[in-house]
Amino acid sequence: MKKKNGRSDNQEKLAKETLKLKTGQGENSQLPSHLSPSAKNRLAELEAELETDPKSDSPSVSEAPTRESNHKMFWTILIVTVILSKLPFSELIFTPLNQFAIMVHEMSHAVMCILTGGHVSGMTIVPDGQGHGGLTFCHGGIPFISVQAGYLGTAIVGAVLIFLGQYKHLARPTLIALGVFTILGALIFMGAGLFSTMALPILMSLAWAGLLAFLTIMAGLKLDEKKANLVLLFLAVHTAMDSLRSIALVMGASVFPSGVYSDATVMQRDYLLPAIFWSLSWALYSMALMALTIWFCFFRKRKSR
Repeated sequence: MKKKNGRSDNQEKLAKETLKLKTGQGENSQLPSHLSPSAKNRLAELEAELETDPKSDSPSVSEAPTRESNHKMFWTILIVTVILSKLPFSELIFTPLNQFAIMVHEMSHAVMCILTGGHVSGMTIVPDGQGHGGLTFCHGGIPFISVQAGYLGTAIVGAVLIFLGQYKHLARPTLIALGVFTILGALIFMGAGLFSTMALPILMSLAWAGLLAFLTIMAGLKLDEKKANLVLLFLAVHTAMDSLRSIALVMGASVFPSGVYSDATVMQRDYLLPAIFWSLSWALYSMALMALTIWFCFFRKRKSR
Protein backbone atom coordinates (compact mmCIF):
# COMPACT_ATOMS: atom_id res chain seq x y z
CA MET A 1 0.00 0.00 0.00
CA LYS A 2 1.46 3.31 -1.05
CA LYS A 3 1.88 6.07 1.50
CA LYS A 4 1.54 9.72 0.75
CA ASN A 5 2.97 12.40 3.03
CA GLY A 6 3.34 9.87 5.84
CA ARG A 7 -0.27 8.69 5.68
CA SER A 8 -1.74 5.61 4.03
CA ASP A 9 -4.67 5.72 1.62
CA ASN A 10 -6.94 4.23 4.31
CA GLN A 11 -5.99 6.94 6.76
CA GLU A 12 -6.74 9.64 4.18
CA LYS A 13 -10.21 8.13 3.66
CA LEU A 14 -10.81 8.00 7.40
CA ALA A 15 -9.77 11.63 7.74
CA LYS A 16 -12.18 12.72 5.00
CA GLU A 17 -15.05 10.79 6.55
CA THR A 18 -14.29 12.35 9.92
CA LEU A 19 -14.37 15.85 8.42
CA LYS A 20 -17.80 15.17 6.97
CA LEU A 21 -19.12 14.57 10.47
CA LYS A 22 -17.42 17.61 12.00
CA THR A 23 -18.59 21.15 11.51
CA GLY A 24 -15.80 23.04 13.31
CA GLN A 25 -12.13 23.60 12.45
CA GLY A 26 -9.22 21.76 14.12
CA GLU A 27 -9.00 18.63 16.24
CA ASN A 28 -10.39 20.17 19.46
CA SER A 29 -13.56 21.63 18.01
CA GLN A 30 -16.82 20.78 19.76
CA LEU A 31 -19.28 18.37 18.22
CA PRO A 32 -22.52 19.95 17.01
CA SER A 33 -25.53 19.22 19.20
CA HIS A 34 -27.67 18.04 16.29
CA LEU A 35 -25.56 14.91 15.70
CA SER A 36 -27.39 11.67 16.47
CA PRO A 37 -25.89 9.21 18.98
CA SER A 38 -25.02 6.80 16.14
CA ALA A 39 -23.17 9.55 14.25
CA LYS A 40 -21.29 10.51 17.39
CA ASN A 41 -20.31 6.88 17.96
CA ARG A 42 -19.11 6.59 14.36
CA LEU A 43 -17.07 9.77 14.72
CA ALA A 44 -15.43 8.42 17.86
CA GLU A 45 -14.53 5.20 16.05
CA LEU A 46 -12.98 7.12 13.14
CA GLU A 47 -10.90 9.31 15.43
CA ALA A 48 -9.69 6.27 17.35
CA GLU A 49 -8.56 4.63 14.11
CA LEU A 50 -6.75 7.79 13.01
CA GLU A 51 -4.86 7.88 16.27
CA THR A 52 -3.43 4.38 15.84
CA ASP A 53 0.27 3.99 15.03
CA PRO A 54 0.79 4.56 11.28
CA LYS A 55 3.53 1.92 11.30
CA SER A 56 0.92 -0.76 11.92
CA ASP A 57 -0.52 0.03 8.50
CA SER A 58 2.69 -0.77 6.65
CA PRO A 59 2.68 -4.15 4.90
CA SER A 60 4.56 -7.01 6.48
CA VAL A 61 6.99 -9.09 4.42
CA SER A 62 4.42 -11.85 4.10
CA GLU A 63 1.86 -9.40 2.73
CA ALA A 64 4.25 -7.58 0.41
CA PRO A 65 3.82 -9.84 -2.62
CA THR A 66 0.11 -9.04 -2.76
CA ARG A 67 0.68 -5.30 -2.55
CA GLU A 68 4.00 -4.90 -4.30
CA SER A 69 4.15 -7.60 -6.97
CA ASN A 70 4.97 -6.26 -10.42
CA HIS A 71 2.93 -8.51 -12.65
CA LYS A 72 2.83 -6.19 -15.66
CA MET A 73 6.51 -5.32 -15.35
CA PHE A 74 7.51 -8.99 -15.20
CA TRP A 75 5.51 -10.02 -18.26
CA THR A 76 6.63 -6.95 -20.20
CA ILE A 77 10.28 -7.73 -19.47
CA LEU A 78 9.76 -11.37 -20.41
CA ILE A 79 8.16 -10.47 -23.75
CA VAL A 80 10.78 -7.81 -24.51
CA THR A 81 13.59 -10.25 -23.68
CA VAL A 82 12.14 -12.91 -25.99
CA ILE A 83 11.65 -10.42 -28.85
CA LEU A 84 15.11 -8.86 -28.51
CA SER A 85 16.74 -12.31 -28.33
CA LYS A 86 15.52 -12.95 -31.89
CA LEU A 87 17.28 -9.90 -33.30
CA PRO A 88 20.64 -10.36 -35.10
CA PHE A 89 22.46 -8.06 -32.67
CA SER A 90 20.91 -9.58 -29.53
CA GLU A 91 24.24 -10.92 -28.28
CA LEU A 92 25.63 -7.38 -28.24
CA ILE A 93 22.57 -6.00 -26.44
CA PHE A 94 22.61 -8.70 -23.81
CA THR A 95 26.39 -8.91 -23.31
CA PRO A 96 26.40 -7.76 -19.65
CA LEU A 97 23.39 -9.95 -18.85
CA ASN A 98 25.00 -12.91 -20.64
CA GLN A 99 28.19 -12.44 -18.65
CA PHE A 100 26.19 -12.35 -15.44
CA ALA A 101 24.45 -15.62 -16.36
CA ILE A 102 27.80 -17.23 -17.21
CA MET A 103 29.17 -16.04 -13.87
CA VAL A 104 26.23 -17.67 -12.09
CA HIS A 105 26.73 -20.90 -14.08
CA GLU A 106 30.45 -21.20 -13.32
CA MET A 107 30.09 -20.15 -9.69
CA SER A 108 27.44 -22.85 -9.26
CA HIS A 109 30.00 -25.43 -10.41
CA ALA A 110 32.65 -23.99 -8.10
CA VAL A 111 30.46 -23.69 -5.00
CA MET A 112 29.12 -27.24 -5.28
CA CYS A 113 32.62 -28.56 -5.90
CA ILE A 114 33.78 -26.95 -2.64
CA LEU A 115 30.69 -28.04 -0.71
CA THR A 116 31.18 -31.68 -1.76
CA GLY A 117 34.78 -31.73 -0.58
CA GLY A 118 36.71 -30.74 -3.71
CA HIS A 119 38.73 -27.68 -4.63
CA VAL A 120 38.81 -25.21 -7.51
CA SER A 121 42.06 -24.27 -9.24
CA GLY A 122 40.63 -21.58 -11.52
CA MET A 123 37.55 -20.18 -13.23
CA THR A 124 36.85 -18.11 -16.35
CA ILE A 125 33.76 -16.41 -17.77
CA VAL A 126 35.14 -15.52 -21.22
CA PRO A 127 35.09 -17.65 -24.41
CA ASP A 128 38.05 -19.97 -24.87
CA GLY A 129 37.72 -20.27 -28.65
CA GLN A 130 36.56 -23.88 -28.35
CA GLY A 131 32.85 -23.32 -27.85
CA HIS A 132 32.84 -22.66 -24.11
CA GLY A 133 31.55 -19.43 -22.60
CA GLY A 134 33.39 -20.14 -19.37
CA LEU A 135 35.28 -22.88 -17.54
CA THR A 136 35.61 -24.03 -13.95
CA PHE A 137 38.51 -26.28 -13.02
CA CYS A 138 37.12 -28.57 -10.31
CA HIS A 139 39.13 -31.29 -8.59
CA GLY A 140 37.64 -33.93 -6.34
CA GLY A 141 34.32 -33.55 -4.62
CA ILE A 142 31.28 -35.28 -6.07
CA PRO A 143 31.25 -34.71 -9.85
CA PHE A 144 27.71 -36.07 -10.13
CA ILE A 145 26.59 -32.97 -8.21
CA SER A 146 29.14 -30.34 -9.22
CA VAL A 147 28.95 -31.04 -12.98
CA GLN A 148 25.16 -30.70 -13.04
CA ALA A 149 25.23 -27.65 -10.78
CA GLY A 150 25.99 -25.24 -13.65
CA TYR A 151 22.67 -25.37 -15.46
CA LEU A 152 20.57 -26.32 -12.46
CA GLY A 153 22.16 -23.62 -10.31
CA THR A 154 21.48 -20.98 -12.96
CA ALA A 155 17.82 -22.01 -13.08
CA ILE A 156 17.57 -21.85 -9.28
CA VAL A 157 19.20 -18.40 -9.08
CA GLY A 158 16.87 -17.12 -11.82
CA ALA A 159 13.85 -18.44 -9.91
CA VAL A 160 15.02 -16.90 -6.62
CA LEU A 161 15.58 -13.52 -8.29
CA ILE A 162 12.10 -13.63 -9.85
CA PHE A 163 10.67 -14.30 -6.40
CA LEU A 164 12.65 -11.46 -4.83
CA GLY A 165 11.56 -9.21 -7.70
CA GLN A 166 8.10 -9.12 -6.13
CA TYR A 167 9.44 -7.06 -3.24
CA LYS A 168 10.37 -3.56 -4.33
CA HIS A 169 11.91 -2.77 -0.96
CA LEU A 170 14.33 -5.71 -1.37
CA ALA A 171 15.55 -4.77 -4.86
CA ARG A 172 18.38 -2.47 -3.79
CA PRO A 173 19.88 -4.70 -1.07
CA THR A 174 19.55 -7.70 -3.42
CA LEU A 175 21.53 -5.93 -6.15
CA ILE A 176 24.21 -4.93 -3.64
CA ALA A 177 24.41 -8.51 -2.35
CA LEU A 178 24.75 -9.83 -5.91
CA GLY A 179 27.64 -7.43 -6.53
CA VAL A 180 29.39 -8.45 -3.31
CA PHE A 181 29.00 -12.18 -4.03
CA THR A 182 30.23 -11.63 -7.59
CA ILE A 183 33.47 -9.94 -6.58
CA LEU A 184 34.08 -12.37 -3.70
CA GLY A 185 33.51 -15.36 -5.99
CA ALA A 186 35.81 -13.86 -8.60
CA LEU A 187 38.61 -13.24 -6.14
CA ILE A 188 38.34 -16.71 -4.59
CA PHE A 189 37.74 -18.91 -7.63
CA MET A 190 39.41 -16.91 -10.41
CA GLY A 191 42.26 -15.77 -8.21
CA ALA A 192 43.19 -19.41 -7.56
CA GLY A 193 44.43 -19.76 -11.15
CA LEU A 194 45.88 -16.30 -11.63
CA PHE A 195 49.46 -17.62 -11.87
CA SER A 196 48.63 -20.63 -14.03
CA THR A 197 48.75 -21.07 -17.81
CA MET A 198 45.19 -19.65 -17.84
CA ALA A 199 46.37 -16.29 -16.49
CA LEU A 200 45.22 -14.21 -19.49
CA PRO A 201 41.60 -15.47 -19.69
CA ILE A 202 41.41 -15.31 -15.91
CA LEU A 203 42.53 -11.66 -15.94
CA MET A 204 39.88 -10.90 -18.56
CA SER A 205 37.32 -12.75 -16.44
CA LEU A 206 38.34 -10.77 -13.37
CA ALA A 207 37.81 -7.57 -15.33
CA TRP A 208 34.31 -8.68 -16.34
CA ALA A 209 33.48 -9.78 -12.80
CA GLY A 210 34.70 -6.45 -11.42
CA LEU A 211 32.54 -4.55 -13.92
CA LEU A 212 29.46 -6.66 -13.12
CA ALA A 213 30.02 -6.18 -9.39
CA PHE A 214 30.48 -2.44 -9.82
CA LEU A 215 27.32 -2.07 -11.92
CA THR A 216 25.09 -4.08 -9.61
CA ILE A 217 26.39 -2.42 -6.44
CA MET A 218 26.03 1.06 -7.93
CA ALA A 219 22.52 0.22 -9.13
CA GLY A 220 21.65 -0.82 -5.59
CA LEU A 221 23.15 2.33 -4.10
CA LYS A 222 22.04 4.98 -6.61
CA LEU A 223 18.71 3.86 -8.07
CA ASP A 224 15.37 4.33 -6.38
CA GLU A 225 13.30 1.28 -5.47
CA LYS A 226 11.28 1.24 -8.69
CA LYS A 227 14.29 1.44 -11.03
CA ALA A 228 16.30 -1.00 -8.92
CA ASN A 229 13.39 -3.42 -9.08
CA LEU A 230 13.32 -3.07 -12.87
CA VAL A 231 17.04 -3.91 -13.08
CA LEU A 232 16.58 -6.89 -10.75
CA LEU A 233 13.71 -8.26 -12.82
CA PHE A 234 15.77 -7.93 -16.01
CA LEU A 235 18.56 -9.93 -14.36
CA ALA A 236 16.06 -12.47 -13.06
CA VAL A 237 14.25 -13.05 -16.35
CA HIS A 238 17.42 -13.15 -18.43
CA THR A 239 19.17 -15.55 -16.04
CA ALA A 240 16.21 -17.94 -16.02
CA MET A 241 15.84 -17.70 -19.81
CA ASP A 242 19.59 -18.11 -20.37
CA SER A 243 19.48 -21.40 -18.49
CA LEU A 244 16.90 -22.73 -20.95
CA ARG A 245 18.70 -21.27 -23.97
CA SER A 246 22.04 -22.76 -22.97
CA ILE A 247 20.49 -26.16 -22.31
CA ALA A 248 18.85 -26.03 -25.75
CA LEU A 249 22.29 -25.46 -27.31
CA VAL A 250 23.69 -28.40 -25.36
CA MET A 251 20.78 -30.57 -26.50
CA GLY A 252 21.51 -29.63 -30.11
CA ALA A 253 25.17 -30.50 -29.65
CA SER A 254 24.13 -33.81 -28.07
CA VAL A 255 21.98 -34.76 -31.05
CA PHE A 256 24.52 -33.52 -33.59
CA PRO A 257 27.95 -34.03 -31.95
CA SER A 258 30.46 -31.31 -32.78
CA GLY A 259 33.41 -32.65 -30.84
CA VAL A 260 33.14 -29.90 -28.19
CA TYR A 261 32.80 -31.27 -24.69
CA SER A 262 30.09 -29.91 -22.42
CA ASP A 263 28.61 -30.68 -19.02
CA ALA A 264 26.31 -33.20 -20.74
CA THR A 265 29.17 -35.02 -22.49
CA VAL A 266 31.11 -35.13 -19.20
CA MET A 267 28.10 -36.76 -17.53
CA GLN A 268 27.87 -39.19 -20.46
CA ARG A 269 31.54 -40.11 -20.09
CA ASP A 270 31.35 -40.62 -16.33
CA TYR A 271 27.87 -42.08 -15.90
CA LEU A 272 27.26 -43.84 -19.27
CA LEU A 273 23.81 -42.41 -19.98
CA PRO A 274 23.80 -40.40 -23.25
CA ALA A 275 24.34 -36.64 -23.26
CA ILE A 276 20.83 -36.06 -24.61
CA PHE A 277 19.40 -37.71 -21.49
CA TRP A 278 21.22 -35.28 -19.19
CA SER A 279 20.50 -32.17 -21.24
CA LEU A 280 16.82 -33.13 -21.58
CA SER A 281 16.47 -33.78 -17.85
CA TRP A 282 18.05 -30.38 -17.10
CA ALA A 283 15.69 -28.70 -19.55
CA LEU A 284 12.64 -30.33 -17.96
CA TYR A 285 13.85 -29.38 -14.50
CA SER A 286 14.46 -25.76 -15.52
CA MET A 287 11.07 -25.43 -17.24
CA ALA A 288 9.28 -27.00 -14.26
CA LEU A 289 11.07 -24.67 -11.84
CA MET A 290 10.27 -21.64 -13.99
CA ALA A 291 6.61 -22.64 -14.23
CA LEU A 292 6.40 -23.29 -10.48
CA THR A 293 8.02 -19.94 -9.69
CA ILE A 294 5.66 -18.02 -11.97
CA TRP A 295 2.66 -19.82 -10.52
CA PHE A 296 3.79 -19.21 -6.94
CA CYS A 297 4.56 -15.54 -7.54
CA PHE A 298 1.71 -14.48 -9.82
CA PHE A 299 -1.13 -17.01 -9.91
CA ARG A 300 -1.23 -18.61 -6.46
CA LYS A 301 -4.34 -17.67 -4.49
CA ARG A 302 -3.38 -15.79 -1.36
CA LYS A 303 -5.44 -15.80 1.78
CA SER A 304 -7.13 -12.51 2.50
CA ARG A 305 -6.24 -10.91 5.84
